Amino acid sequence: MEYCILFLYHKADDTTLKHLQLLKQFNPDAIIIPVTDTISPQEYFPGTVDVQQFGDPFTKASSKWRDIDISVYSWFKHAKVHAMRFFLIEYDVYCTAPLKEIYKAVWDAEVAVVDFTTPEQSPDWWNFNQIPNLPKELQTFAGATRPFVGTMLSFQALEKIVDCFYTKFSPGQDLISEIRLGTIIRYLRLKVKEHPTLRDNWRWHEYFGATSNPGLYHGIKTPLPEVVISSTIIDGKIHLTVSNESSVVYLLPTDEIEQETRPLKNNQIAHDFKIKNPKSFTEILPGKAIQTVYETSLECSLAPTIIVFRFDFYSKRDTGTLMRHYYQEILQCHTYKEGFF
Repeated sequence: MEYCILFLYHKADDTTLKHLQLLKQFNPDAIIIPVTDTISPQEYFPGTVDVQQFGDPFTKASSKWRDIDISVYSWFKHAKVHAMRFFLIEYDVYCTAPLKEIYKAVWDAEVAVVDFTTPEQSPDWWNFNQIPNLPKELQTFAGATRPFVGTMLSFQALEKIVDCFYTKFSPGQDLISEIRLGTIIRYLRLKVKEHPTLRDNWRWHEYFGATSNPGLYHGIKTPLPEVVISSTIIDGKIHLTVSNESSVVYLLPTDEIEQETRPLKNNQIAHDFKIKNPKSFTEILPGKAIQTVYETSLECSLAPTIIVFRFDFYSKRDTGTLMRHYYQEILQCHTYKEGFF
């Protein structure tokens, strides 16, 4: 098998299930294995492997968040699934494209990570205060995958990592996954490649940015609002119709637009619009739509022109807290009128 995706989860809510379904939808040729160490059997997703069944002393002493890597090592040691590469994906990763496309630039890497660092490179990173908790012979090799999630490992690399873990470490050591995995990688002198773009969509905590472009996003822990956009350009004005198909959302309108221009491939030009000076929230109820009109007065060049329009919207958590999102709508101008759209 070319690749295997380990879907690591410790909650079985609708958002987690949606993320698993998206992985299956975009990666139909992969082995996808849900792995847990805390979910009750009544909540298992189909095909789940609960590593607690192995009676591993490491998983019995582990924390569901800090020690998520131990679930991977225990699973690999006992399950013995063979694939050329393994992807470590957690419950809060939102997938909107095939991993083969997303990881194309690092597909043949021994180890691919979002970011790899050392105490020499990042002396102020707070988690390096755990170095004294590493086995003594590994302390000079301290490193970190930041974060653990999103890592891709070749079969040979994962095999060596698991062997090192069970040989060098002891149950109950106070270490975060990023430190433990990064140190083992460095100790084994495995060749690491950093993904060139993944960090743009990666957050340590909750991600509230755009998800309209195909890719992989972390961490999305609550359902994304289903906001549908349609757009037209009429006499130099952008008409956006915003339809809300799920929970209540709030559009952030403006009377002033910030504009940037940048070149694209094939002699195209993109005009980026961003919201400036918010005025008030407009509540959009499920099943409703509103139209917002934005003035533009851009001079057209001879090159094809693309407008990238970004606006903010918010959705409510169960606690009533507003979560910020933003949406990018790509518009193309096909006709010119006296130098204006």
